[in-house]
Amino acid sequence: MNGLEQNGERWLTSDEIAGVWPQIRLNAAREFIGLYHKEKDARKRGLLWGDEIEYILVYLDHENKSVKVSLESEELLEKLKRLDFNNVCPAMWQREYARYMVESVPFVPFSGGIESIRSVEASMANSVAAQNCTSNKRGRYTERIPIFKDVHTMDAIKEDLSHTSYKGKEQEDSQPGTIRLDMCVCGGTCCALQVTLQAADLDEARTLHDQLTPLCPILNKRSGAHRTTKTRNDSVSCYAQPYNSCYNDGPMFTDDEIFGTLVDEDAV
Repeated sequence: MNGLEQNGERWLTSDEIAGVWPQIRLNAAREFIGLYHKEKDARKRGLLWGDEIEYILVYLDHENKSVKVSLESEELLEKLKRLDFNNVCPAMWQREYARYMVESVPFVPFSGGIESIRSVEASMANSVAAQNCTSNKRGRYTERIPIFKDVHTMDAIKEDLSHTSYKGKEQEDSQPGTIRLDMCVCGGTCCALQVTLQAADLDEARTLHDQLTPLCPILNKRSGAHRTTKTRNDSVSCYAQPYNSCYNDGPMFTDDEIFGTLVDEDAV
């Protein structure tokens, strides 16, 4: 929805989008169906993947001993694009969500081969050298994801929003046992190391999704990159492989109209 404009002049507001939202969703479902039937039997040359490293730009004021974010990502990107890393695992630099962020990705994806995996560290070492969207997301809707619970999870966890700009009903509407997501900045302004994978085919993609879903939170917490002593994981309502549905933490909610369209077009 971020790309919707009116007469090429301005972004649509959330209220304007609401009037045509059902048709947009239906068109998106039909577009997905077309792509699904086109690619469902395709097989690529093998697993490809790449790391995406996001950076926050900061200004260090040593005299006053303060740190502030720097909004000079555009200027920095121009300089980074002109740098010559002797063509050794060069990185490609690009914009990220906020003006104080940049992102690096490898020029070419990695594979599962030993030589390719050995080049990852060098590539990462070289890497080290939108208000309209936010306002639309803020006004659109709030999603609440159930917290994954085990024997060590407290039942009455409730988010404390008193220190934020939320007031009145939004604070009262914070529901225990859920993670509140109401805009893209819930994750868009957080820098991280991400990995994008391209599987060989649809079946491999589903298997990778289902295998990594429980493994990634465990590996994250076991690594030195995760320093928090208390955290919460969201629940999983839909594993991709049909035979893994028994592992869903809760029921999967569907839109009857969209689901019916997918069934009629043999896309599920």
